[in-house]
Amino acid sequence: LELHGRPKVSWKRLAAPASAGDLVLHVDSAVDWSFGEELVVGSTSADREESEVVKVAAVEGSTITLQSPLAHAHEGRFRGPGVALNAPVGLRSHNIVVRGRMTESGSEEDERGAFLRCQLAYEKLDIANPDPVRDICFGGHTFFVQHSVVHLEHIELRSMGQAMEMARYPVHWHLAGNSSGSYIKSSSIHNSFQRCTTVHGTSDVLVADNVCHETFGHAFYLEDGIETGNTFHHNLVITAREGGSVCTDFAVGLGARSNVQIGPSGFWITNPDNSFTENHVVGCGTGYWFTFPLDDMDDCVLSP
Repeated sequence: LELHGRPKVSWKRLAAPASAGDLVLHVDSAVDWSFGEELVVGSTSADREESEVVKVAAVEGSTITLQSPLAHAHEGRFRGPGVALNAPVGLRSHNIVVRGRMTESGSEEDERGAFLRCQLAYEKLDIANPDPVRDICFGGHTFFVQHSVVHLEHIELRSMGQAMEMARYPVHWHLAGNSSGSYIKSSSIHNSFQRCTTVHGTSDVLVADNVCHETFGHAFYLEDGIETGNTFHHNLVITAREGGSVCTDFAVGLGARSNVQIGPSGFWITNPDNSFTENHVVGCGTGYWFTFPLDDMDDCVLSP
């Protein structure tokens, strides 16, 4: 599968604080975004709902003018130790779109409403009766098997994935074995119904510089623990909501942490023989979840 969209900067971080009501963002280097394109600005508070979608009015270098004012403040001058935690700004729009369709019209407004109905269904999920969620949260999916050659870059995937169904994800390498040379790069995966990218029984793929915004369950997912040599570099995750396909998609802490949401994660890592560098996670229970269980996981008594 060869899909190559118009090259665009995928995401940046704020270089200056942005206040609620502001119409201008200053990012850390120049971008090539265009009028009408959608951006997501990540929350920098404890409230993941302060991540917000805005549209571009104009761009000059690293200065972006918005069509409507920000609803929330976003940090742009982090002074703590380590990596800067300035708000990320990610591009959701690309000129090649792979999408499911939830409504008859397929209009932007109707599709947004359908996604919200899916979100409400997930919030009421009964694991013993998942059909209401399956019926509502149903999108497209990709499935790359052995001998597949996959080159995806600068594309947009939306309304993808199928809730509560195994092997139905927006981007999915499935028992593909050695897949050196295959990749998804500089793309956006948003408003998905289950995960963003799953690598299962596959080695040596490149997942780099992507924006994953609004999904359910672990966002980037190594499935079985037999995956090796894969590279996850400079990806952005904003808002992975509680899912239901595996128990850790909705896990909470134990004891004193019983009021803390620890699942889902931005990156679910079942084998340390993979590379994870320069990724940024906002609005998930756990950023990186390394899970190397020695015993049966059926009781779901796990901690990240």
